[in-house]
Amino acid sequence: LIVKKPFVEHISQSAWDIIVWLQTTHDMECFVQFETKQEFESNGMDTTNLKEWLDSESVDFAISLGGDGTILYMVNMFSHTVPPIIPFAMGSLGFLTPFDIMNQRKVLNNFILVGGSLTLRTRLSCKVIKEGKVHCQKVVMNEVVVDRGTSSSLLNVDTFVDGQHLTCVLGDGIILATPTGSTAYSLSAGGSICHPQVPCMIFCPICPHSLSFRPVIFPDSAHFKIVLGQAARDNAWVSFDGRDRMMFERGDEILVKHSRYPVAVLCRNETEDWITSVTTCLRWNLRDNQKSWTRAGATTGGVTRKEESRPLELKIEDVDAQKAQDLERTTSTEATDLFKTSSDASEHLYRSFCKPASTILSRSFRYDEAAATTMNF
Repeated sequence: LIVKKPFVEHISQSAWDIIVWLQTTHDMECFVQFETKQEFESNGMDTTNLKEWLDSESVDFAISLGGDGTILYMVNMFSHTVPPIIPFAMGSLGFLTPFDIMNQRKVLNNFILVGGSLTLRTRLSCKVIKEGKVHCQKVVMNEVVVDRGTSSSLLNVDTFVDGQHLTCVLGDGIILATPTGSTAYSLSAGGSICHPQVPCMIFCPICPHSLSFRPVIFPDSAHFKIVLGQAARDNAWVSFDGRDRMMFERGDEILVKHSRYPVAVLCRNETEDWITSVTTCLRWNLRDNQKSWTRAGATTGGVTRKEESRPLELKIEDVDAQKAQDLERTTSTEATDLFKTSSDASEHLYRSFCKPASTILSRSFRYDEAAATTMNF
C-alpha cells in the first residue's frame, strides 16, 4: 500500500517510480487509494496493473510519502492491526519520517530482503458515550482533545482515572496524548516530551484557570473517563488526531485507554532517530555557543591549542601608557571647559580635578606589592 500527500507533482512522480520499481524488480502487487489512482490517470500514467485499496484488503507493508500528517492519515485507515510503515520524508515536519526519498530503493530493498528495526508507537482507544450508548469508537496515534470550541465560556468537565475523580477541568480544554503526540498539540500546551519507548499517557490542560494545574504523566494502564456535566454553561467539542471533530454535549462521556494495536514504523536506530528528529524539528542547538572564560583562540578537551588556557590577569604596571595619556588629556580638557568661565571656581578644586590619570589609577588600585602584583579574575 502506497499513501502519498495529494496533488504534489514531485511526490506523485516519486510514488509512481516506487510502484514501477516494486512491480518490475520484486514482482509485487501495489495498492493505492481511489483518489491516488485517479491522479495517476489524469497525469497520463498506465494504471492497469495498479490495484485500488479497499478496507478489507490485507497488505504486507505500507509506504508513506509525505510528512507526519500523512502517517497519521494512513494510520487512521486501520482501526485494528496496522501493517509496518516505511516513512519517507517529503513534508514540512519529520518527527516520524527518518528516511530520505533519495535513498528509496536502498531502504526498500534492505527491508524486503533483510528486514529492519521497527519502532512501536502506542495508540489510544476512545469511546464516545451518548445517552448511555456507544456513539462511536476511535483510535488515535497522537491525542484526543476536548475543547470549548467557539464558546466564550470556560470548558467545565470532570475527569476520572481508574474510577477515581481526578479533577474538574476549568479552562480552554484538555489533551490526552501518547508519547508520539507529546511533540504535537501537547507540546504547544506545555506538556512534556516523552520518548516513544516510555509506556505512558500525558494528561495536559489547555490554558487552565487554576495556575496549579500542570501536565501529569500517567502509566499506560490508566483508564480515563471525561464527563461534561449538566452544570456546564455550554457544549464542548472533541477531536481525534485533529480529525472527526464532533460536538460533546452535556451528559456525554469519553472513555480513553491504551490500545492493543500499536503502529510499527521502520527506523534505523530508535533512539538515534528520535533524538535527531527532536533536535532538528524543534531547532535545538542552533544558537551560538556561550564564550568560555579562556583566552581567545584556546580550546579544551586535549586538542592542540594556539595558546595555553589560563586565567586572565590584570597587571597594574601593564596599564597602557597611551590610554593613560588620553585619559589625562580628556579630563584636563573637560575640566578647563567647565571652570574657565567661572570666576568663583576654586583653584584647589581645579587642580584636584586635573590630576594625571596615573595618579588616579595609583589611588584607585591599592595593593600590597610584596604580597601580589596581579589581580586574577
